[in-house]
Amino acid sequence: LSPQGRLLVGFFEGESAEPLDHAVTTAYCWSVDQMSGLLHDAGFEVIEVEKRQDPDNRPHAAICAIVR
Repeated sequence: LSPQGRLLVGFFEGESAEPLDHAVTTAYCWSVDQMSGLLHDAGFEVIEVEKRQDPDNRPHAAICAIVR
C-alpha cells in the first residue's frame, strides 16, 4: 500500500484464533483487540472498527486501517 493507503479487513469475531467450519475451508474467529494488535505490529494504524451480529449468523467485524 502507498503511504496513507487504506486496508479493510473483514472477519468472524470471537475467541482469538478459534477454528470453525466454513463451506470453503477452515476459518478462524479473531477478537477485535487481537486483530488490531496484529495490524499494528504489521505497521498499520486502526482508524475505524465496525461490528455486527445478525440473527442466526456468526458475529462479524471489520477494521479499516492506514499505513503508519
